[in-house]
Amino acid sequence: MMRRFVWIGAVVALGACGDDSSGGLFDDGTVTADDDGDDDGTGEAGDDDGEASSGGSAEDTTTSGATVDEGPSEGPGETTTTDPTAADETTGEPTSDTSGETTSDGTEGGSTEDTGANSDQDDDGLPDDDDPFPADPNLPGVVEQNLIYAHTSSQLYTMSVYEPYDIAFVDDFSFPQGGVGQVTDAAIDQFGVLYVVTFDNFFVCNPATAECYLLGALPESHNALTFIPPGTLDDDDDSLIGIANSGAWRYLELSGNMVNMMQLGSYGGGYTSSGDSFSISGVGTYSSVNGLGTFDDVVIEVDPLTGTALGEVGTLTGYTSTYGLAGWDGAIFAFDESGDVLLVDPNTGTFEVINETTYAWWGAAVGTVLPQ
Repeated sequence: MMRRFVWIGAVVALGACGDDSSGGLFDDGTVTADDDGDDDGTGEAGDDDGEASSGGSAEDTTTSGATVDEGPSEGPGETTTTDPTAADETTGEPTSDTSGETTSDGTEGGSTEDTGANSDQDDDGLPDDDDPFPADPNLPGVVEQNLIYAHTSSQLYTMSVYEPYDIAFVDDFSFPQGGVGQVTDAAIDQFGVLYVVTFDNFFVCNPATAECYLLGALPESHNALTFIPPGTLDDDDDSLIGIANSGAWRYLELSGNMVNMMQLGSYGGGYTSSGDSFSISGVGTYSSVNGLGTFDDVVIEVDPLTGTALGEVGTLTGYTSTYGLAGWDGAIFAFDESGDVLLVDPNTGTFEVINETTYAWWGAAVGTVLPQ
C-alpha cells in the first residue's frame, strides 16, 4: 500500500557527555559543546519548545478549520505492461513484452523497469513511494544502525543504544533554500529516513549532514512527532503522527506542499503532551506527558491507533521537560531539556541517568522497525 505521504510532483529543495552520575559509563567524562559554548535557541525549561509542561505550559492553538477529515489515500502503483503482439517499428518483428510471456525468440519476457509500488528508480534502497527524492540516489540518506537520533532546537546528535551510550555531534541543522526554524521534534520511518518539524514546516533531513529540505507547511504546530509501524493504521506502511500540546493524536499526510491532518483521538484522562512519543513494531508505543497533580513528567503506554493512554510506566521524578523520547527492545530513553538522558525500564518504571550533558534536548527519534 502506498506511503501515507502523497508525493505530488518532484520535491524541490526549499528548504559529549558530562560527568556520569551512575559511574563507569563514559570514556573520558568530557563534553564537547558547540563553538560558542552555548546551544543556540535554548531557554528555560518548559517555554521555548512551545511545549506544555509544569515548568510553563504553552497554549494549544488548535483550529478546527485546519483539520481535514478525510481517510488515508490508498492504491499501489500499477505495473506498466506492453502489448505482447505489438511489432517493432523498424523490423516488424514481435517485441519482448513485460508480462513474463514467452516471446518469438523463445526467451521469457520480463520488465526492465518496475513502475509499481515497490519500484526504486534511483537504486538507493528506498521504494519510490517512500522516497522524497525518487530520482536522486544521494538523497535523502538513511540513519545508521543501532543509534538514537536526538536534537536540540538547532543541532543534530546521535546516541548509541548500547553502553556506554556514547553521544556524537552530527551538525547544525541547515535549510539550504528556506523554511529555517527551530526543530521541535523528529521521526524516523521503517527505512531509516529522518523527518523533522519546526513550528511551521515539515522537512526531510539527511541524517549524515543535518541538511533539511522543505516538504510542506503545517496547518498548526505539534510538539511531538512519531511514525507508527506498518500493520497499524496502514497494512503495509508507516503512518506519521503529530501530537499537539493538548495531547491530541493526529494523522499527518503530505499533499502537494501542505500537510493535511486528521485527528484520531487523544491521550485522555487529563494528560497533555510533554513533548515526544515513539512507536516500534513488537516493542510498543510510548509518550512523555505532563503528570497529573505533579510537576514531574510521566511516561505512558499508548494505543497507536487512537493515542489513548493505556497506563503509566513510571514517573520521572525531578524532570519536567522530557521533550525527547525514544526506545529500543527493553529500553526507553528520555531526553530532558536540562541536558540529562535517562534510561527507563519499561517493566518497572524505574530510571537512571546515563548521560549528563550541557545540551537542551528538544526531541529524539528511532525507526519503527528494529534493528535500525
